Amino acid sequence: MPVNKKTIRGVTDIRTVSSRGGEKSVIPYKAYMRLSVLEMEKHRRGKEKEKALNLLNEIKNRFKEIDAERKEIFKSLGFSEPVDLSKLEKQPAAQARDTSKSFKIRY
Repeated sequence: MPVNKKTIRGVTDIRTVSSRGGEKSVIPYKAYMRLSVLEMEKHRRGKEKEKALNLLNEIKNRFKEIDAERKEIFKSLGFSEPVDLSKLEKQPAAQARDTSKSFKIRY
């Protein structure tokens, strides 16, 4: 009597349903969910963009207010045009005290 040899099968030999469709098939509910996630992200990014543009406009308006106030101050000081303060001669700074020596109090 001949002995029947059975082949031993492993996990790789198990057939699954997911392997039948391949990557080309599109599952409708997954596509719909992906589209909805993309739309939500687009809406959220649009809100972020609006906030950033509003902040930029507020900063520009504040710069205009600062320039107007500077002009008024220079007029009150007697200058006909605003002066660049960084180009004015600077006062010599007081010499720094030597901190390497100990502090002594005399009575």
